[in-house]
Amino acid sequence: MSGWEAWIKPYVDQGVHHCGIYDQAGNPWTCANLNLTQAEAARLATIVKNKDNSVFGEGLTLNGEKWTVVKIDDDAMVIRGKQDCNKEKTMTISLGKQCMVVGANKDSSLAGQSASAKVGQLKKSLEDQGY
Repeated sequence: MSGWEAWIKPYVDQGVHHCGIYDQAGNPWTCANLNLTQAEAARLATIVKNKDNSVFGEGLTLNGEKWTVVKIDDDAMVIRGKQDCNKEKTMTISLGKQCMVVGANKDSSLAGQSASAKVGQLKKSLEDQGY
């Protein structure tokens, strides 16, 4: 297991089934069950950085799945699945100093709010280390 994988493993084990750490240009540092392209990840970082409210109306398509944007804060965005294949998923994108953490629950076995809180915890831990 690489050093970056060790950062996400506890969160994956706790139900954040889809989890990844990227730089803010969208390059993956590590991912588990998450297949974002570099362009998709970079777009997520840009949306959060710029607080791009246009995505509220148009939504997002990531890895072929459609998502509804629920909220954008200073350093995070929450989106929810819009199709049968992802309707029980809530994904949170959170920007650190140098990185971006992306995480989502697999299904209703972990509430979306709990998954979001865990993504925030991981981002805070990485920030505390300068990332």
